[in-house]
Amino acid sequence: MNLYDFVIVIISLVDVTISNIFFEMNSDFSSHNDIPLVVVKSTRLLRIFKLARNWLRFELLLDTLARTIKDMGPFSMLLAMIVFVYTILGL
Repeated sequence: MNLYDFVIVIISLVDVTISNIFFEMNSDFSSHNDIPLVVVKSTRLLRIFKLARNWLRFELLLDTLARTIKDMGPFSMLLAMIVFVYTILGL
C-alpha cells in the first residue's frame, strides 16, 4: 500500500521536473507537448480503486456502476442512431 503511494510521488516528481525542463526549453509552451505528462498524472486516479479493496460498500458501488455502464451500451447505440437520423433529416 505504501509502495504504491511512493511510486505515485516519484512519478509526480518526475512529471514536475520534466514539465520544468520543457517550459525552459520552449518559451512557446503549448498544450500538445504535455500529453504524455497528462497520462502520467492520470495514474494518480488509480488510488480510488485501491480504496475499493478495503471499503466493501465502495467496492459494491463500483461493481454496480460497471454493470450499469455495460448495460447502457445498446441503448447508447440506439440513441446515437436516432440523433444521427434526425440530424440528417434536419439538413
